[in-house]
Formats: sequence, C-alpha cells, structure tokens
Amino acid sequence: MVEFLVIIEEKLENPTQPQLQYYKEVLGDDFELSTQFIKNALSKWIAGLHPNKQMILAQSLYNTLSAHKLKGKNISIIKNVYIKFMCWIYYKFSTVLKSTLPDCKILYCGVPSVYEAEMIAILEECGVTVVIAQDGDKSKYITVRPAEPPIEMHTNDWIKGDIFEAILTNRKKHDKKNVFVMFKGCENKANFIKSLNKLYTSLTDDANRVVIIEDGVQNPQPNEISKILRNNATDIGQLINSLVPNVVIYDKQLATIAQRQLQQLIMALYEAEGNNLQKTNNKVVQMLALYKRYEAKLFGNAKDTSVFIVFGDITTQIQLLLVEFLSLLPIDVIIVSPNLESKCDIEDDRCLIIKGNTNLDIDSYPMTLENMQVGTVAYNAEQELNTMIYQDTGLYRQNQYAVARSLTLKTTCEEIDILWQNELKFRPNFDTSDEKVDMPVIFAKISGVKNSDKKEYYKRIQKFIIPQQTIVCVSPPFIEDEGQNLIGANPHAFFRNGKLNKDAIMAHKDYKYSHLREEMQHHLLDKIQLLIDLKWIEGTGTNGMEYKIVSLLLNLGTKFLRQMQKFDFTKMNPKVVVIHTKERMHEIEDAIFIAYANLVGCDIIIISPTGYRSLERFYTMPILNEHQDGEYLYDIKAREALEKDKVKGFLGRVMDKWQ
Repeated sequence: MVEFLVIIEEKLENPTQPQLQYYKEVLGDDFELSTQFIKNALSKWIAGLHPNKQMILAQSLYNTLSAHKLKGKNISIIKNVYIKFMCWIYYKFSTVLKSTLPDCKILYCGVPSVYEAEMIAILEECGVTVVIAQDGDKSKYITVRPAEPPIEMHTNDWIKGDIFEAILTNRKKHDKKNVFVMFKGCENKANFIKSLNKLYTSLTDDANRVVIIEDGVQNPQPNEISKILRNNATDIGQLINSLVPNVVIYDKQLATIAQRQLQQLIMALYEAEGNNLQKTNNKVVQMLALYKRYEAKLFGNAKDTSVFIVFGDITTQIQLLLVEFLSLLPIDVIIVSPNLESKCDIEDDRCLIIKGNTNLDIDSYPMTLENMQVGTVAYNAEQELNTMIYQDTGLYRQNQYAVARSLTLKTTCEEIDILWQNELKFRPNFDTSDEKVDMPVIFAKISGVKNSDKKEYYKRIQKFIIPQQTIVCVSPPFIEDEGQNLIGANPHAFFRNGKLNKDAIMAHKDYKYSHLREEMQHHLLDKIQLLIDLKWIEGTGTNGMEYKIVSLLLNLGTKFLRQMQKFDFTKMNPKVVVIHTKERMHEIEDAIFIAYANLVGCDIIIISPTGYRSLERFYTMPILNEHQDGEYLYDIKAREALEKDKVKGFLGRVMDKWQ
C-alpha cells in the first residue's frame, strides 16, 4: 500500500493574513530575484533543512520565478508569487522536505492550477514524488514532471527559395516549422494569381487542411463571445487559468503547444496593456471567439501542417491577435492584401512582408482561373510605363481619378477671364493627394458694365463661351421641375433620414444616369448628398426641400449629362454661363441646379448688367463671389450680346434653352 506524508484533498489555499504576518516578522519585506537571496531566506525560514536540499530548493525557486519574469511579469507580481511559494513550503511541505525517508510521497487530489503545478515541479526537483489523483479516482496516479522549456517555433527561417513551394513542403502537423507571410499587392498580377490558384488546388487535395477567409476576418458576434468560458479573475494567473481551457484540441501534443503559446500571448498582451487585467481579458476573449470559429477545421484530421489564408486586410487589433496566435502554432498563416497602399500592417518581426509594385485588382481569392484575364507582354509594359509616367509627375492619364471635390476660388474680377480658359491642373490649389482631386473652380457673379462700354462687354461675354464646353442659360427659369419622376412615386425608398440610398437609385429601372461611366454616377450622386448636407438651399432640413433637391437633380437633361460624361477632373471643366438681363427672377430650381453644378466641378459665371439679385436669394450663405464691375445698364439683351460680331451661327450651337 502506498503511504503519503502529505495529502492535499483540496486546492492549495492562498496564504492567510496571520501566515503573511508571520512571514513578514521572520523575513521582512525585502525581495531580490537571486539564488543567494532565496538561499539565505530559506536558512531562516526552514530550520533543519539539509544544505544540499536547501541549495536545490533555492535554485528551483529562482528558475521558476525567472520564467515569470521572461513572461513579462513585473517585480511586484514575482514577489507575491515568491511569498505564496514560501508560505506553502513552510505550512504544507516543510515536513516532507526535511524528511530523511528514502521514498517521500505527496498525494494531490484534483487538477492543479498553474501556480500549484509550479510548486509541485519544485518539490519534485527536491526529490519528492508527487502523484495526482484526478476525477476522484485515487488509484489512478499521474506523476507531475517539471515544466518544459518554452516552445520555439521555426517561423520562416527554414524557407529556401519560393515561398509558395515552401508552403507546399510536406511537414507533419507536429513539426515546429511554419510560414507567416503577408503579401501587399504583387509584382506581376497574372503570375501571382496563378500562384495563389495553384496553392489552393494543391491544398484542397486534403480538404481538411486549408481555411480561406475572404473579405478579411469578420469581427466576432455576440453569440460567439458568449460561448467563451471565463471566470472572474483577480490576477493574471487566474485569468490564464480561466481562458486557456477554451483551447480544445484532441491531438494532445498540439493541444499542449496551443495552450502554452496562448499563455505566452496573454502575458505579452498583459504587459502591452500596462498590466490592465480587464483590457487584457476583453481582447483575449474576443480573439478566442474568432479562434473557435476555425479551431475544428485547422486541427481536424489533416496529417500535414494546416494553412490559414486571409484574403483582405487585417483592420482591428483583435484580428491581429488571431493571426499572431495562429502563427505561434504549427499553422501556415498567409495574408493577401490586394491593395498595395492599404493601411494593413503587421508589426511582428516574425512576419515576412512581401510588397509588390501594383495592386492585385481582384475581389476574391482566385479558386479558379476560368474567367482570368491575362495581359500580353506589350500590355504589361504599357501598364508599367503608365505607372512611371503618371505617378507624381504632374501628368495625368484620361480619367485617372474617380473622386473629386470642388474648391471655389476667391479671385479678382480680372482673374476670372484668365483662369476661365485654364485647365484645372494649371490653377492654384489644384491637388491630387490620397487619390482624390481638389478642383479649383470659379463661382462668380459680375454685376454692372465696365466703363458702360457695351461693345467690350459683349466681347467679354463671348470669350466665356468655350465651344463644346459651355452651357448658356438665359430667360429664367431655365430649369423646370417636371413633377413625377423616379423619386416622386416613392420618395422614402430612395431618401430617408437625410441620406440618399444610392444602391436603390442605381438599381431602379427608371434611373436616368445608368448610361454614364460608373465613377461619374457615384460622383453625381455623392454631390447630391453633399448639397443636402451643406444646407445651402433655403428650407433644407425643415420644409422638405431635400426631397425637391433629390427629385430635381435626378432628372437633369441630356446636354448636362454629356458634359459630365466627358469631364476629366484634371482637365478643362464644364462651364455654365448665366445671362440675366431682365427683371424676371430665377426660380428655386435654377438656384438648386447652379449650386449643384458648382459642387460637381463646373465653372459658373452669372452675367448681370443690371446688378439685380437673382439666384443668391435662395442661398443660406454667400456661396458665390460677386464683383461690382461698373455702371448698371438696363437695355442689354442677352441675344444681342451673343449675336454681336456675326456670332449668330455660333449661338445656335452653344445656346441651351433648358427644357
């Protein structure tokens, strides 16, 4: 029959207050992480302990506490662990440590915690045999071994040659070799897509070996988070003990690796969070929720190393924690970020980042090549040349940019005549940062006739009219609300809570702008939303004016749409010349259109020889710049100004009598 000197039937309890008080009376409050300090303390703490055993015990305590330091624990935590061990040694195990019997044994009933397991390992190094009875069966003994050294994964350092060939290298799932790589863009689109496809087809021969995540890793859902086992923890040790059991892998060797690596990850995160237990707990729980999503697939029946592929960007710290944790296991982790300029960065020295020179320009992982487009040598050379010519050189290819915003220039009256003829890229404040164009545009009103000189006045008006580029608006109102249209039948389907439903509008059968290039459609719809958000038009947000704005601007005429279709945000922009010579006033529809034309990038000049107020009475702020240029004249006729110097034939080509 086996005899035990000590039997632990319950957990080793934390030291009580009287025990801690006695410890302080004997050993004081000092602490130093050194073998000599611990040896001197033991000589005072446990009288009669053999010098050899005292030395072994001191060295074992030092090694265990040093391991905590390597995990990132601060000296205060290490001191508390040291005091816990010293109290356990004195109150629980001093008898067995001082015993001279040849076969000293301790029985521990249950599953030891991390600190208890460390204490048991220390006792074994001192020659004490410890057996554990689990599940209440005291006849089933398991000898506890000293803690193993940290697991060292060989990540990328074994790779020779092509990265894709390395991934396909036969490695058993227990091998401690893995790949951790991130591709940003690519060097050659066709070749890279072929490599990704070959990797997929090779891996899917063993269907249980590969997990491919498209559109990036989606954030954990509440029901996934609720399934994570956890208890209230008051220190990092309790937190680790609470969370590590969530890693459930039937292969014991892989389970050991995963659980120990999770401990290391939690400790590193705890230190990075400034020893904030709550923040550490929240982030690890969310990460584990993501991990459980893929655990069964990654650690299923595959014989070889599993592969985890993310097609898309890693955008949150939780997603980053997931890929970093998986990369600490015998799993190949591959991240494919299609956009060369994405903000997706992994600041982990173990991750190999391969950055190309062009975007991948595909929306999903290439599991098939059936619809793949492959460029010829000449085409690829042309693309490379385009990149060289049109990248930060001041030269721009046709419709290079899809996003633009207007910046209204404040100028002198004389500058208008000069800038009007210039392409946008030659104007002050033009910019193309962040793949977005800042378009410097003119939005001005010229009141009066300089020196009362009609002849020169007419010539000036004619110079504003650039053939093929100008819409001339006379005889207000030049925009008419046609009433029933796309939005009229069911306005809330397309505009609700102040927001335009672009998808619903573009999908509707009566949508008028579907024939335009797609980026221009988005530009036009975005500026409708912007006009509403800016509240330039009187009544927006209070009198339902936004519905009128949307209705009107979704129903503009062919001539304007053709101007926008050919509009390149870096070149000559469309022009709108409004000639207002009579007392008849513009309607609010005219004001809406003109404000909108400014936002989409048109140059606008309002010619008013009389100086009468017109469109501006509908605006909530002075959005157009008015210039007083001379005496007010009341006998100027728009047609007369346009026909001067035999421009009658020309008038027929440029004059636009709106609907």
